[in-house]
Amino acid sequence: MNIANTPYNILIPPVDDVDNKLSFISIIIDVTKNKITQFNEASEYLLQPLRDKNNNARYITFCKQCCPTLLLASTLETLESKRPINNYFSEAKSSNDNVSWILWDIIPFEHEDNLYIQLIGKDITSYYQSKANETQLKSTLDNIINHVPHYILWKDRQSVFLGCNKMLADSLGLNSPEEVMGKTDFDFPWTKEQSEAYRADDQDIMFSGKPKLGYEEYQKQADGSERIMLCSKVPLKDALQNVCGILAIYTDITEIKEKEHILRIAKNEAEAANNIKSEFIRNMEHDIRTPFSGIHGMANILAQQENDTNKKEMLTDIASCAKELLDYCNDILDFSQIEAGALPVINKKFELHSMLKRIEEMETPPAKLKELDFKVNIDSQAPKLLIGDAHRIKRILINLISNAIKFTSKGHVHLYVNLVRARAERDVILQFIIHDSGIGIPIEKQNMVYEKFTRLVSANKGTYRGQGLGLRIVKQFMEEMDGDVEIESTENKGTKFICTIPFKLPLAEGHIETQQSVTD
Repeated sequence: MNIANTPYNILIPPVDDVDNKLSFISIIIDVTKNKITQFNEASEYLLQPLRDKNNNARYITFCKQCCPTLLLASTLETLESKRPINNYFSEAKSSNDNVSWILWDIIPFEHEDNLYIQLIGKDITSYYQSKANETQLKSTLDNIINHVPHYILWKDRQSVFLGCNKMLADSLGLNSPEEVMGKTDFDFPWTKEQSEAYRADDQDIMFSGKPKLGYEEYQKQADGSERIMLCSKVPLKDALQNVCGILAIYTDITEIKEKEHILRIAKNEAEAANNIKSEFIRNMEHDIRTPFSGIHGMANILAQQENDTNKKEMLTDIASCAKELLDYCNDILDFSQIEAGALPVINKKFELHSMLKRIEEMETPPAKLKELDFKVNIDSQAPKLLIGDAHRIKRILINLISNAIKFTSKGHVHLYVNLVRARAERDVILQFIIHDSGIGIPIEKQNMVYEKFTRLVSANKGTYRGQGLGLRIVKQFMEEMDGDVEIESTENKGTKFICTIPFKLPLAEGHIETQQSVTD
């Protein structure tokens, strides 16, 4: 049918749009009388407010009120050319003042020497709004991508660029992100080797379907500089989950790597200086300990031989001071070796009672000086010979007993050595308990005493001296021997340190290596 010659009284019936569930609008206008003569049901919502008492509606009024963009000029052009205008897009205001968007076909025809126009329109409001929303969403996404402080790009399966963000476009010297489309890695300032490596990565990721995340690579820039990038690439997939390309995100970490390099150099220099210091202390270890040991030993011997009360007291004070200085030196030297990892656990056969006897002899003078009751009580069932780290055991007991004497002004300091149990034929557990009646440790500070350089009472107050290393060393040594140390203490009522240590029994009471001095 030639639609241009369709009689005015034949309306195109409403046809449902299967996809959008819309109907065609059909309106016939008598151009001579400027009157809408017929319209179909789908046109009701547009024409209802314009109809007069004779159920007529004037076309000019329709254009002005409902479709201001559907100008008479378009109809006049149609009439003059006698040719239809297809897909004329205009907005239309409905009876409830809602705005719709209509796609019109404007078709002129003649009937009985009168001119007519048939308007066939399709309401595409939903489609228009969805497209507008898509456009807005795309604009929003583009805005987000372009403001992300990272380089972003995406390619197709042939590693051809499909897009990028503004930050990457600027780094490549492009005027806009659109200029990247259709290009490959070889079109940019990267070296041939870099471009080939990038494409190889792309193909591996697309072939495997697995992302490649958080790796570093060098990238040449448009200005000739080379930057270090932290890269992540993931495969792009279509609606059917087929890999259709690749998405890559780069972060410039050049400044971070430079700072890391500077820090690494500074760290190496600091470690070198620390190693020199540690080596110096290790070399001086014997020279430092020997004089103090000699002073302490000789002063003790002279004090025991002296009958003059004043001289005996002065010699005892000298021995006590030498002992205190020796303890400080031992703590500092042990701590230095611990920090340097130069003090491995060495399990050897040793005689427990002999070691405890020497410790008792060493700690008795400072206890007597303060008129404290100092005793060492050994469980009769405790083995005489053990296999363990004698040096660590001695340092633990000396530090804990010395601390107990230091922080006890009256009363007692007792050491108890108990056999807890034999775990197997050659495995035993001993418990060393150091109990004093001193100042005690507040419960809120009991977890702090093992921190290095931590003191419960500041040394500058002059009452209790020390460098805050003794208990840190105790804790370290106990952990290295797989032992446990516990504190039971009440402020102003004394403290109890409980050290539980596993040992092995020797196969036979054979030769015991000569024991080092307790002060070594």
